[in-house]
Amino acid sequence: MHIILADDHTLFREGLASLLQRKLEISKVYEADDVAGLLAHLERPVHFSLILVDYTMPGMEGMATVRRIVELSARPVVVISAIGDRSLIRELFHSGVAGFIPKTARSELMIGALQLVLSGGIYVPDILLDVGEAEPSDMAPLSERQIGILRQIAEGKSNREIASSLNISEHTVRVHITALMKIYGAANRTRLVMLVRSRGHLLI
Repeated sequence: MHIILADDHTLFREGLASLLQRKLEISKVYEADDVAGLLAHLERPVHFSLILVDYTMPGMEGMATVRRIVELSARPVVVISAIGDRSLIRELFHSGVAGFIPKTARSELMIGALQLVLSGGIYVPDILLDVGEAEPSDMAPLSERQIGILRQIAEGKSNREIASSLNISEHTVRVHITALMKIYGAANRTRLVMLVRSRGHLLI
C-alpha cells in the first residue's frame, strides 16, 4: 500500500510517516511539504490508497485546492490540521474529503481513523459533533459502504452476516458501526436505526 503525506512541518511529517509504516503496513510513504510536491506525486504511475493533506501548508488556497486534490486523486483524502473551526471542517467534508483529523489527536485515534477511511468509511472528528445526538447540518455525508452497513443493520442482520455479505471482516464491520453511532450520537444499534430513519437518511 502506498500513500501520500503532505505537510510542511518536517518533524510532524516524518514522525507520522514512521508511525503509519509501523501500524498500517504501508510499503511507501511519499512525502511532500507543499501543494506542488503533492500534485507531482499524484502524477506518478503509482496506485495510492490514501492522501493525507495539511490544510495550512504552502500552496494551499482554501477549498478550491482541496477540491482539486480530491478530484485529481480519485482516492480518499484526509485533512490533518491544527485548525478546529467547525464551519471549516463541515465545508471540507462538503468538498469531498473522507476525514478530518486534528493534529492534537492521539496516535491510537489517528490510526483508527485512517483504518476506517481505508476500509471505505468517513471519519468525523468529535469537534464536529455536540454531546448527544448530532444535528443533520453538522454531519458529514456517509460513504456507500456505511450506507450499505446501515441498511443491513436495519434489516436485523448480525455483524457476522453483514461481514459475509460485504466480504469484509467482522472487525471492520464493528469499526464502521462504532463510527456510525458516533456520527449520529446513538448509544446502541436500535437507536442508530431510529435516528437514521427519522431523518430520512435510510431508504429501504
